[in-house]
Amino acid sequence: MNVRLTILLLVVLAVIGGAVGVVFGLQDKRELEEEPPWLFKIDPTAIARISVTHMGTTVDYQDTDDGWVIKDGNDTPVDSERWPGTPLLLSGPRTAPDVVAHTITDPAEYGLGDPQTSVTVTDVAGTKVSFILGDPTPDGEKWYATLAGDDRLYTVAAIWCEVISNLASDPPYPPEEPEEGETETEEDGEPEAEEEGAS
Repeated sequence: MNVRLTILLLVVLAVIGGAVGVVFGLQDKRELEEEPPWLFKIDPTAIARISVTHMGTTVDYQDTDDGWVIKDGNDTPVDSERWPGTPLLLSGPRTAPDVVAHTITDPAEYGLGDPQTSVTVTDVAGTKVSFILGDPTPDGEKWYATLAGDDRLYTVAAIWCEVISNLASDPPYPPEEPEEGETETEEDGEPEAEEEGAS
């Protein structure tokens, strides 16, 4: 009796073990088949150049020994208050959990035929990552996006897309410093106005 019970228990354990193995095997397979949660990934400390085009306006940035500059012919340093975190943002955005489409049949349907924003990020080794941003999704919370050379359609958080697009539409130039003597002139004008009023 004990022998039969032991054999039965062993059989049950074998069945359970096999079922668990199958479940975990399927789970591992699903994880392998899942799309990556990032549109792309690049080391933010290795980014050397950034080029952003938005609505026909292109602005280029480069990392130099003295820090990031705007390649406008004068190598203007970026605004130290607005720039921090930008390379980290461009190291790769998270995408929606699921790919919208594995093959884009009509790019214009998603605003990708003539995209409002296109970006190229280049690292110190010369490796380039290019992507384009299209129209907002119907709920306005994301924008359609795709990588150069990739036929899949993704969606990326709208706030991220807006910040990246602003690198072209509103470059982070440092604030203009008042010209010498400008403050003194305004201050000198106030007493004069008071004297005229008193007379």
